[in-house]
Amino acid sequence: MGKRRRRRRAGMSLIEILVVLVIMGAIASAVGISVLKSLDQSRIQNTRTRARTIQAAVINYKLEHAADCPTIEELQKEDILDSTTDHNDAWGREFTIECEASTIHVSSAGPDATLGTQDDIGF
Repeated sequence: MGKRRRRRRAGMSLIEILVVLVIMGAIASAVGISVLKSLDQSRIQNTRTRARTIQAAVINYKLEHAADCPTIEELQKEDILDSTTDHNDAWGREFTIECEASTIHVSSAGPDATLGTQDDIGF
């Protein structure tokens, strides 16, 4: 009896392609989640840095002026803060500046946009 040879076709089957696509999708999802967590952490760190900068500017303003708490606009008008730089938090919202005696508080509502919650950022 003669042996029957199967001819193998060149290329990949539909199942092989689907398996590869599922694996690639899983890898892309894992990378995406990792990148989003890093993005949130960088926004939080950026907001902390901006808050410290504004706090230092308010301290300088208060040393020169015996006035009430200044606004960002007043700090820019006095050239204590650079007017060409964005002085909002990383989510585009304005900082809250509060002066109590010798203590200066600069805060952001954080990612949830609500002041007084656990994710607030400030000094």
